[in-house]
Amino acid sequence: MKRAALISLAGLAAPAAQACVVEVQSCYPAADVHAEYGGHRDSVVLFSEYGPGDAHRSVVVECRTRQALSVQPDNPDDWGRFWDAEGIMSDAVYDDAAQTLRQVARQINRQTGIEAQLFTLPGSHCGCDLPAIPPPPTHCPADF
Repeated sequence: MKRAALISLAGLAAPAAQACVVEVQSCYPAADVHAEYGGHRDSVVLFSEYGPGDAHRSVVVECRTRQALSVQPDNPDDWGRFWDAEGIMSDAVYDDAAQTLRQVARQINRQTGIEAQLFTLPGSHCGCDLPAIPPPPTHCPADF
């Protein structure tokens, strides 16, 4: 399953909207799992992971130690809380104040009620390689 961001601009004089498809760096840590780059700072990487069916989790990992934290929606009604938890993870990556993964997990639980999972990312997982993978080419109309 390949996901891409779609950027569209509707010009007032244009008869139809122009679209530009921008894909993100991705890798496949397992045959049925797809990971997409979300951002990084120093050795900390944020990515989303999509598995079979509707399986989806967000992961932040400290790549020197491979210690990681993940959140995933418990049920279809949890998407709002899931996105809030993902926002907390993203803020932690880019915040100048250093936080431990345990502190981020407690903040997620306190603010969203979602139980974040602490774990060690396997050495064979490609999540820490995502920042170094060149982004795929964009697919934009010539007049975009």
